[in-house]
Amino acid sequence: QRRIEELLDYGSLQFHKLKLDLDEVDPGKVLDRVAQTQKLALQAKNLTLQTQLEDSTLTADGEKMRLVLDNLLSNAIRFSPDGGTIAVSMRHDATDLTIDVSDDGPGIAAADEPHIFEPYYQGRAQASGPVKGTGLGLSIVKEYVTAHGGSVEVVAVPGVRGAHLRVRLPRFRLEAS
Repeated sequence: QRRIEELLDYGSLQFHKLKLDLDEVDPGKVLDRVAQTQKLALQAKNLTLQTQLEDSTLTADGEKMRLVLDNLLSNAIRFSPDGGTIAVSMRHDATDLTIDVSDDGPGIAAADEPHIFEPYYQGRAQASGPVKGTGLGLSIVKEYVTAHGGSVEVVAVPGVRGAHLRVRLPRFRLEAS
């Protein structure tokens, strides 16, 4: 089901100009909703989800933000070892919201970093073997974040195992795209 949804989302990005339905969104509540939908996947791998959230609002398309967080959390779950930890933090300043998602999985190989946001790119096989997926989740994240005027990047932390992705979004927009 998830793969079909990713293909449909990506297909709509390719054939239509992305339109945003902007409204005031509480990103913490969106994350709570996503975590609830991912609860069984977290339990199946005995994963701990740690969150550190600042109360904030964001002018955004709530459904697109749900898909961004869902894809980021889904990737972290997919690549985390059994019994691992996923950390999600949200903090803001006067103009931007920063979302960090990190896990203690195998991380992103340096050779893969320039390509992970490309459609269908799945990277090299990880220590636990190949991971199934469409290779569209992070490209959808990038498209939706960019449409909101934001950015997404891999954060390299020397000596720290796991992947760390950072999304930066402007908190306020005056008009829809």
